Amino acid sequence: MRNLILANMIWNTLFVAMAVSEVLGITSVHEALPWYLKWIWITLLAGGNLVIHLLQLRLVAKDGTS
Repeated sequence: MRNLILANMIWNTLFVAMAVSEVLGITSVHEALPWYLKWIWITLLAGGNLVIHLLQLRLVAKDGTS
């Protein structure tokens, strides 16, 4: 479970760091992307979090804890 929590923290930190760099004007990748790539981008973020949380729930169910 610890590894999944760390993976989730790293995944979210990477996306937050990328968002902050866009907001601060350090990068401008998002502005240059076509709309469909922006949808893929947000789907990867949400999908990655969903997969990690499903794996966490599976481990919790296996351990019999709530």
